[in-house]
Amino acid sequence: MATTTPDKMYNAILTRIKAIGSPLVHDDFVYISPEPHFTQEDDQYIQVVPGVPSSITAQAGYYLIQEDFEVAVWSRSYIDQGARSTARYADLTYGVLAVMSQVRSQLLNHFLSYDSDDKASLPIIYLRGSKLFESPEYPGWCYMSDTYQFGYEIA
Repeated sequence: MATTTPDKMYNAILTRIKAIGSPLVHDDFVYISPEPHFTQEDDQYIQVVPGVPSSITAQAGYYLIQEDFEVAVWSRSYIDQGARSTARYADLTYGVLAVMSQVRSQLLNHFLSYDSDDKASLPIIYLRGSKLFESPEYPGWCYMSDTYQFGYEIA
Protein backbone atom coordinates (compact mmCIF):
# COMPACT_ATOMS: atom_id res chain seq x y z
CA MET A 1 0.00 0.00 0.00
CA ALA A 2 1.19 3.47 -0.78
CA THR A 3 1.94 6.09 1.82
CA THR A 4 0.37 9.51 1.53
CA THR A 5 -0.30 12.77 3.38
CA PRO A 6 -3.45 14.20 5.02
CA ASP A 7 -3.64 17.16 2.60
CA LYS A 8 -3.81 14.80 -0.38
CA MET A 9 -6.52 12.75 1.29
CA TYR A 10 -8.63 15.85 2.03
CA ASN A 11 -8.20 17.04 -1.55
CA ALA A 12 -9.51 13.64 -2.64
CA ILE A 13 -12.51 14.08 -0.32
CA LEU A 14 -13.26 17.50 -1.84
CA THR A 15 -12.97 16.01 -5.34
CA ARG A 16 -15.47 13.25 -4.44
CA ILE A 17 -17.96 15.73 -3.00
CA LYS A 18 -17.58 18.15 -5.94
CA ALA A 19 -18.40 15.23 -8.28
CA ILE A 20 -22.01 15.52 -7.07
CA GLY A 21 -22.52 18.21 -9.69
CA SER A 22 -23.46 21.86 -9.80
CA PRO A 23 -27.29 21.57 -9.74
CA LEU A 24 -27.15 20.93 -5.99
CA VAL A 25 -24.12 22.87 -4.76
CA HIS A 26 -21.63 24.69 -6.98
CA ASP A 27 -17.96 23.64 -6.64
CA ASP A 28 -17.02 27.09 -5.31
CA PHE A 29 -19.16 26.46 -2.24
CA VAL A 30 -17.60 23.14 -1.19
CA TYR A 31 -14.72 23.88 1.16
CA ILE A 32 -12.60 22.72 4.12
CA SER A 33 -12.97 24.87 7.22
CA PRO A 34 -13.60 24.54 10.97
CA GLU A 35 -16.22 27.34 10.73
CA PRO A 36 -18.85 27.95 8.05
CA HIS A 37 -18.32 30.80 5.57
CA PHE A 38 -21.40 32.38 4.04
CA THR A 39 -21.72 34.88 1.23
CA GLN A 40 -24.72 36.29 -0.60
CA GLU A 41 -23.70 34.42 -3.76
CA ASP A 42 -25.44 31.14 -2.94
CA ASP A 43 -27.78 29.62 -0.39
CA GLN A 44 -26.30 26.10 -0.05
CA TYR A 45 -22.81 25.14 1.14
CA ILE A 46 -20.96 21.94 1.94
CA GLN A 47 -18.37 22.23 4.69
CA VAL A 48 -15.72 19.58 5.40
CA VAL A 49 -14.34 19.76 8.95
CA PRO A 50 -11.07 17.83 9.40
CA GLY A 51 -10.64 15.71 12.48
CA VAL A 52 -7.71 14.69 14.64
CA PRO A 53 -5.68 11.78 13.27
CA SER A 54 -4.81 8.87 15.52
CA SER A 55 -2.14 6.25 14.93
CA ILE A 56 -3.33 2.65 14.79
CA THR A 57 -0.10 0.75 14.15
CA ALA A 58 3.62 1.40 13.82
CA GLN A 59 5.45 -1.21 11.78
CA ALA A 60 8.79 -0.81 9.99
CA GLY A 61 8.50 2.96 9.81
CA TYR A 62 4.94 3.03 8.43
CA TYR A 63 1.96 4.23 10.39
CA LEU A 64 -1.68 3.47 9.73
CA ILE A 65 -3.60 6.62 10.59
CA GLN A 66 -7.34 6.71 11.19
CA GLU A 67 -9.06 10.04 11.03
CA ASP A 68 -12.63 11.20 11.61
CA PHE A 69 -14.02 14.09 9.62
CA GLU A 70 -17.36 15.82 9.47
CA VAL A 71 -19.37 16.95 6.45
CA ALA A 72 -22.01 19.61 7.07
CA VAL A 73 -24.58 20.76 4.53
CA TRP A 74 -25.71 24.33 5.17
CA SER A 75 -28.78 25.95 3.65
CA ARG A 76 -30.37 29.36 4.00
CA SER A 77 -33.74 28.55 5.54
CA TYR A 78 -35.78 31.61 4.55
CA ILE A 79 -37.45 31.61 7.96
CA ASP A 80 -39.65 34.57 7.11
CA GLN A 81 -41.26 32.88 4.10
CA GLY A 82 -43.39 30.23 5.77
CA ALA A 83 -43.53 26.95 3.89
CA ARG A 84 -40.32 27.67 1.96
CA SER A 85 -38.32 26.70 5.07
CA THR A 86 -39.79 23.21 4.88
CA ALA A 87 -38.88 23.06 1.19
CA ARG A 88 -35.27 23.92 2.06
CA TYR A 89 -35.18 20.81 4.23
CA ALA A 90 -37.11 18.24 2.29
CA ASP A 91 -37.34 19.22 -1.39
CA LEU A 92 -36.21 16.26 -3.52
CA THR A 93 -34.26 18.50 -5.91
CA TYR A 94 -32.43 21.01 -3.74
CA GLY A 95 -33.26 20.33 -0.08
CA VAL A 96 -30.68 19.62 2.62
CA LEU A 97 -31.78 15.99 2.74
CA ALA A 98 -31.26 15.61 -1.03
CA VAL A 99 -27.78 17.13 -0.85
CA MET A 100 -26.81 14.99 2.16
CA SER A 101 -28.04 11.88 0.36
CA GLN A 102 -25.79 12.70 -2.61
CA VAL A 103 -22.80 13.34 -0.30
CA ARG A 104 -23.35 10.00 1.43
CA SER A 105 -23.53 8.13 -1.86
CA GLN A 106 -20.25 9.73 -2.98
CA LEU A 107 -18.36 8.93 0.22
CA LEU A 108 -19.63 5.69 1.75
CA ASN A 109 -17.25 2.71 1.36
CA HIS A 110 -15.05 4.62 -1.10
CA PHE A 111 -11.26 4.24 -1.08
CA LEU A 112 -9.80 7.73 -1.48
CA SER A 113 -7.20 8.18 -4.20
CA TYR A 114 -5.33 11.40 -4.92
CA ASP A 115 -3.29 9.82 -7.71
CA SER A 116 -1.86 6.38 -8.48
CA ASP A 117 0.75 6.73 -5.70
CA ASP A 118 -1.39 8.33 -3.01
CA LYS A 119 -4.23 6.07 -1.92
CA ALA A 120 -6.11 5.49 1.31
CA SER A 121 -5.63 2.19 3.09
CA LEU A 122 -9.14 1.95 4.55
CA PRO A 123 -12.46 2.93 2.98
CA ILE A 124 -14.58 5.80 4.22
CA ILE A 125 -17.08 4.53 6.76
CA TYR A 126 -20.11 6.27 8.22
CA LEU A 127 -19.89 6.80 12.00
CA ARG A 128 -22.90 8.94 12.88
CA GLY A 129 -25.24 11.58 11.58
CA SER A 130 -27.34 14.37 12.97
CA LYS A 131 -30.81 15.72 12.58
CA LEU A 132 -31.55 19.03 10.92
CA PHE A 133 -30.81 22.07 13.06
CA GLU A 134 -31.62 25.75 12.85
CA SER A 135 -28.29 27.34 13.70
CA PRO A 136 -28.37 29.54 16.82
CA GLU A 137 -25.01 31.11 15.88
CA TYR A 138 -26.04 31.88 12.30
CA PRO A 139 -29.69 33.03 12.23
CA GLY A 140 -31.49 32.13 9.02
CA TRP A 141 -29.30 29.08 8.32
CA CYS A 142 -29.97 25.40 8.91
CA TYR A 143 -27.57 22.48 8.72
CA MET A 144 -27.20 18.74 8.90
CA SER A 145 -23.90 16.95 9.47
CA ASP A 146 -22.44 13.45 9.19
CA THR A 147 -19.24 12.08 10.70
CA TYR A 148 -17.08 9.68 8.68
CA GLN A 149 -13.80 7.85 9.25
CA PHE A 150 -11.05 6.77 6.84
CA GLY A 151 -7.51 5.42 7.12
CA TYR A 152 -4.24 5.99 5.28
CA GLU A 153 -0.56 5.15 5.70
CA ILE A 154 2.21 7.65 6.31
CA ALA A 155 5.94 6.99 6.35
